[in-house]
Amino acid sequence: MMKLKLVLLFLFFSHLTYSQTVYQSTTAPTLRFTDWINAKNEKNILEGKPIVLEFWASWCGPCVKAFPHFNKLTEKYSDKISFIAVNAHESKEIIENFLIKQKLSSYAALDEDKYLYNALDIQTIPVTIIIDKNGMLRWRGIATDLTEEILDLFLKENIFNIPNNKGVIHDQIHSISNPLPVNYRLKVEYGDQTMGKTLTQNLEEQFYLKLTNSSIYSMLSTSSDLLQREENWEYEKKGLYKDEAINFEIITDKSEDAEIVLDDAIRQLGKIFKFEIKSTKVNQEVLLLEYDSTRLNNFRSVDQTSRFNEGKITDKYHELKNASFSVLAFFISDLTGLKVRFDEQHLTRYDLILPQISDIVELNKILNQKYGIDLVKKVVKIDVNQIKR
Repeated sequence: MMKLKLVLLFLFFSHLTYSQTVYQSTTAPTLRFTDWINAKNEKNILEGKPIVLEFWASWCGPCVKAFPHFNKLTEKYSDKISFIAVNAHESKEIIENFLIKQKLSSYAALDEDKYLYNALDIQTIPVTIIIDKNGMLRWRGIATDLTEEILDLFLKENIFNIPNNKGVIHDQIHSISNPLPVNYRLKVEYGDQTMGKTLTQNLEEQFYLKLTNSSIYSMLSTSSDLLQREENWEYEKKGLYKDEAINFEIITDKSEDAEIVLDDAIRQLGKIFKFEIKSTKVNQEVLLLEYDSTRLNNFRSVDQTSRFNEGKITDKYHELKNASFSVLAFFISDLTGLKVRFDEQHLTRYDLILPQISDIVELNKILNQKYGIDLVKKVVKIDVNQIKR
């Protein structure tokens, strides 16, 4: 039996994909804000019209990227709908300075005490909320998914003609011969990606794994990480394996059965979602993480026993505190889209500032100049598990 390890789940605003949620009979919380940026008559804004709330922050890349679309909707429907960009993370001064350079056609308001942020259970940003003129919560998603067709139908008939997948997909007890019988529960249900991703696990006496608002791809990758398997997964680009918002839950009595349970659960998921896994060898370009130990040691974390901690995050850089090479490799891979290989025996932790740059040449230049880290491109032949529908 392989030794289980704890899996780190990294949550980033820019990593999330979303689903749309339509509400039928949910009363929205009373709308109140701590301050306004560009409005005076609050009563005229909040009464008599549907309201679209856009939760954002200046350091959130996807939030700012959605501004042009949000502005377009605001400019077309402002006489019928009140559009309000809500910031619960920054001061009025920071927002005002930011909006001098960045156009925002909607009203802008502050939620400094996070009253609305908490009342609407905002887990990640950006998130767009629609409240009808009767004060009912009606739609949740992101601005770029909010089309003119959706708003036209909403304004005309107060409905949303959007398929809304909710509920349990699969909930059964499965048995495996090992050679003794092993039973486990597999539960799969639709999630809501705007509520954020979480991972919950118990690796002690009992084996328990729950992924919320994840994809099939994430489930397979997490299983490999959990069992310390060096597995590479590819998904069919026409499929939805990286976009689905699904909750997965697996539970069995003994942690030593985790490997066979996870393997069987993957087979069951193949049956449920009608996909198959084929193993093949492919050439893949990777980045080898090399380093000058003398220079890098200048950034060695003082406390080598502390866990990894995310520091400040902006659209230009990301602080990594007590970061091992595995953590650093994860972030670099996410920026560049390439798998990063490194010396897995190197367990030293560092305090680093990673620039938010996807260009490998520029990223490598900065890392080399500051830390003595080199990212060397190399083509290697690897085993790949291809997921195909």
